[in-house]
Amino acid sequence: MGIYDRAYSRDDSVDALSVRHRSAVGTILVVTISAWVLQLLFRNSDPSWGGAITRFLSATPQDLFEGFPQVWKILTANFAHDWKGPWHLFANMLFLFFFGRELEVMLGRREFYALYFISGSLAILAEVVVQSLAGYQTTLVLGASGAVTAIVVLYTLIDPKRQILIFFFIPAPVWVLCVVFLAQDVLGATALATSSGVAHFAHLTGAIYGLLYWRFDLRFERWSGVFGRFFPKRRRRKSRGDAEILRPNFSEERTELPAEPDPVRTRIDDLLAKIYEDGIESLSDEEREFLEQNSSNYKRF
Repeated sequence: MGIYDRAYSRDDSVDALSVRHRSAVGTILVVTISAWVLQLLFRNSDPSWGGAITRFLSATPQDLFEGFPQVWKILTANFAHDWKGPWHLFANMLFLFFFGRELEVMLGRREFYALYFISGSLAILAEVVVQSLAGYQTTLVLGASGAVTAIVVLYTLIDPKRQILIFFFIPAPVWVLCVVFLAQDVLGATALATSSGVAHFAHLTGAIYGLLYWRFDLRFERWSGVFGRFFPKRRRRKSRGDAEILRPNFSEERTELPAEPDPVRTRIDDLLAKIYEDGIESLSDEEREFLEQNSSNYKRF
């Protein structure tokens, strides 16, 4: 599977080593937590729906299948969470933080955004369809659980033996945690999510997307390149004023003078290649610290 095709060689993948450097995980965390704070602030403005902000962000079967379809809500619902308590938000953001950071390093920032929002939107849509078929036209569907499940499943498929601490003190390979969660969702899906308040079908949809992404290499940039061949960009017609101006074609290979080898950059490349071959857990503490301290200052062009 081609998911590792040196994705870390892109500009944005190295930045993802730290949440401080405009990483996708950091941005999603900030936006999602901010949205939840707004939910709390406006929860009394429309109490029957959990507040005006919650109603605005969340999706219901009524929103999608009655009247004008508000399809954008399958995206915005990923930013809304249970306004009655912090645990729904806390669990999703915790898993996003621990699993998403390393996955973003592997995929790159833009590809991680695509993975997160495509899987999350499909998960919301699947749950809305299930609730509609069950006759619950006004059930609120909200939360990032589908997107987070896709991330956890993809991470597990890439590195199933990676050791983690369940409840922060029980060591176990990550596949054990993944199997337990998926088993709960499979069992929970036998009853409608409205009885438990858990969107099991959204979780399972995210899990399926993570599996398909790993199995068929569904990187967005790969498929966007394929479709781009059917919709080529139009070339701007030259005017008389710029007839003599030579505009560089950046798609062609550029000829440059060889640069002096940089020992820090060379070691960064060696460590990234080591991650590619053996996984990030193969790095020593010293190597992790070196990569964290120096990677943000060295980007590939």
